[in-house]
Amino acid sequence: MLYTKTCKSAVSCKRDTILSLTRSIYEEYADRVEEGFNEAVRFLHEQKVFDAQDLPYNGQLVPLAAILADLSNMEMNNLEVRKKLTQWYWCGVFGEMYSASTDTRFANDMSKVSEWIRGSAEEPRTVREANFHENRLLELRTRSSAPYKGIYALLMHKEGCKDFCTRQSVEFQTYFDDNIDIHHIFPRSWCKD
Repeated sequence: MLYTKTCKSAVSCKRDTILSLTRSIYEEYADRVEEGFNEAVRFLHEQKVFDAQDLPYNGQLVPLAAILADLSNMEMNNLEVRKKLTQWYWCGVFGEMYSASTDTRFANDMSKVSEWIRGSAEEPRTVREANFHENRLLELRTRSSAPYKGIYALLMHKEGCKDFCTRQSVEFQTYFDDNIDIHHIFPRSWCKD
C-alpha cells in the first residue's frame, strides 16, 4: 500500500499488486513498513491493547501500520494526528468495519486517513460510516467479539480503572506481570467470592 500510494495512481493491496513487487521495491520500503508496524504496536499499547489475542481486528493492523509508515515522525507524534488516528481506529472497531478484511477498505483507509490527518476536510469512510447500536452491547458475550475486546480496552483506558485483584491501574507492565485476562468484565464467581 505504501509503495502504490507513493508511486502509482491509486493505492492498492490486491494480490496481483503484491505479487508484482520486485525485490528492489521491497528493499526500498521494508524499513519504513517495519517501523510502521513497530509504531502500530506503540499506538495499540496507548489504546490498552497489549496482547495479540486482545486485538479486536487483526486486519486493521495492516492499514494502521501503512498509515503510520506514511507519516513523518513529527506528524505521528502530533496530538491532533493521534486524536484522528484514535478516532479512526475506534470507529473501525465499534463500527465493525474490519469484520471482513477487504482490500478495498485497506486501500481506501490508507489513502483517506492519511489525507484527513494532513488537513483534508473529508472524513475517511470508516469514520463517516461507523455505526454502533447500543442494543449490540446485549449481544456481546464472548471474548472473540471485536467490540467486546474494544470495550475491555476502553475500560482499562479510563482514568481510575484498576484491576480487581491488585487494585493497580492497568499498564503494559502490570498487564503482563499480573497475567491480566480480559475474558470477563465482571466475573461472576470472583464477585460472589
